[in-house]
Amino acid sequence: MVLLEAYRQMRRPPSLEFHSAAELVDLERRLLREDSKRYLEARTRAAAGGTVLADTGFLGPLTYTWALVGIGAAPPSALTAVVQFARELSERGEWGLADAYVYLDTPTSIRSDRVRRDPAGHPADLARRHERVGGLERRFYLERFAPLLGTRFHSASGSGSVSQVGTRVRKAARTPAGASPEVGPISPVLALFDAPAGGARSARGKC
Repeated sequence: MVLLEAYRQMRRPPSLEFHSAAELVDLERRLLREDSKRYLEARTRAAAGGTVLADTGFLGPLTYTWALVGIGAAPPSALTAVVQFARELSERGEWGLADAYVYLDTPTSIRSDRVRRDPAGHPADLARRHERVGGLERRFYLERFAPLLGTRFHSASGSGSVSQVGTRVRKAARTPAGASPEVGPISPVLALFDAPAGGARSARGKC
């Protein structure tokens, strides 16, 4: 089973525009609540013996806010608030990590082409911001997150047809033999967001 990313799961997806730190925090909290629903559904289905592929995992609101801070489009206080909300959800057992992660490493040219073919899901006025954020998110997953997860983290090429990419994801998502079903406490992962992204600049009020 595939669970779409939080934004696409929502009956009325919110605008991704924000004009203040408070608006950004409210937006990311809404997305985290949706990720909480996805997390609980995934756990329920996995416990029943199913295999669930959750698009973007459940870290999207955190990595996106972290990268926004990195490009100077949001203040660090916004990230602190979003991470704290994630921690509260985790402590209630309503949000956490997947058993394994597959990062699709896709060339910029292919990502840009897919964005152009999906103007509704990728508004043109936000494309530049998404591209910059995506570059920092890539560094987060490959340079920070991957070493922490070890054998539970996999990287696969996002090039080629949907069928080819799907085959790579299914192959990479297989949990290594002997691995326990739980990744472990969420605290070490949340601590990854304490260190700023490289090239951070002063925050702007509007993005």
